[in-house]
Amino acid sequence: MAMRVDEKKQKEKIKIQMSDFLKKYKRRPTKHEYYNRYNLSCPRTIKKYYGSIDNLLRECGEHVPITIREVTREDIIRQIKDFYKREGRLPKKEEFILSNDLPTIQHIKKYFRGITEAKIASGFNVSDRTKEITEEEVIKAIQNFHEQNERLPNKNEIKAQYGFPSINKVKALFGSLRFAYEAAGFKTSFRVNKYEKIEVESLVVEKYKEKGRRLTFKEINEDKELPTYRTVCNILRKQKLSEMWDYLEEKYRLKRYINRKESRKLIKKV
Repeated sequence: MAMRVDEKKQKEKIKIQMSDFLKKYKRRPTKHEYYNRYNLSCPRTIKKYYGSIDNLLRECGEHVPITIREVTREDIIRQIKDFYKREGRLPKKEEFILSNDLPTIQHIKKYFRGITEAKIASGFNVSDRTKEITEEEVIKAIQNFHEQNERLPNKNEIKAQYGFPSINKVKALFGSLRFAYEAAGFKTSFRVNKYEKIEVESLVVEKYKEKGRRLTFKEINEDKELPTYRTVCNILRKQKLSEMWDYLEEKYRLKRYINRKESRKLIKKV
């Protein structure tokens, strides 16, 4: 009899812990949160007293999504398509684990070999989505967006839904959104930069020759005669400082300064 009372107390304790978590975070816990400092019992203990985690959630009044047995192939395809319509892109692997609006990986493996096959079955050509996009394709996407909406896209609208790559890829191709819009033949309302490309190159090269080496981003920002590091990279259409210096050294045939570490490596090779 005492054993039954202890089991009842333990069962009630598990239910209180889960109810407190649901009230505080307003969502069901993820797999890893059962083992961290969230005051939750481990899944093995929950299954011992309730049979499954879903049964415990139902006891706490939580709406539990359809189980693995009830999920069909059509449900998986529909959920992936709904996500694409809502977000303008295909879901990532982590989102299949954390999101309640998507099937879990267990659901997918019941009908498909993996996430990629499920995406292809939903009508998406995964290889086309992951390929390298050229400047011409970005320009065409900008022009198509302008025709449909009678305005230019903002940075939040640079997404797969409108035929764009990520915002970082657009900046890597053109240097900035302003240059991408201008390449597509549109006048922008951005602040006009007072520096021209040739002027910036000559200023930076002059400083390079004075120092006898590459300038760091801190030195460029502190120099009053130069624009900021980010402005220089945007004007020269380079994403990183190292890419900018590689471009200038090759174009102007600058003798690169070799530091101690590099000289030691050269000596070892010889």
